[in-house]
Amino acid sequence: MPQRKNVVRVDCTAVMGEESYVLVRQITTAEAREVLELSKQRNTEIREKATELRMPKELKPIYLQELQADSAQKSLEDALSRYADHILEWNWVFEDGTTMPLPSKDRAVLETLTGEELRLLARALGMLSSEDARDFA
Repeated sequence: MPQRKNVVRVDCTAVMGEESYVLVRQITTAEAREVLELSKQRNTEIREKATELRMPKELKPIYLQELQADSAQKSLEDALSRYADHILEWNWVFEDGTTMPLPSKDRAVLETLTGEELRLLARALGMLSSEDARDFA
C-alpha cells in the first residue's frame, strides 16, 4: 500500500558527533515557495539599499557582498524559525552536554546554532540542496 515518506531521520554526526540525529517532516512545495519568496524579498531590499549607497565605488562591491551574506543567513534563520515545528525529534546538545530543547518548544534555541548546524537542518527539511547550502557558508 502506498505511504507518504515525508518524515526522515537524518544523521548529524558531522555537526553533533556520533549517534546524533534529527527527525524532520520535510516541507511541502508551497512551503518551499514561501522560503524562496522571503529570499527574493530580501534580495530586492539589498538592491534598493545598493542604489542608495554613498561610498567610494571600489568599496561598494565589498559592502554589497557582506549585505548579501547577511541576508542569506537571515533568510535561512527566518525560514527555520517558521518551520521549527517540522523538527519532530533530535538528540542535540549544548557544549556543556545538556540537551537542547526542540525548536517547536523554544524557538530561541535556533539562535544558539552554528551556521553549519542551520544548513544541516535546512537540507534535512528540504529547503536547500547540498549545492545551495554552499551559498550560505
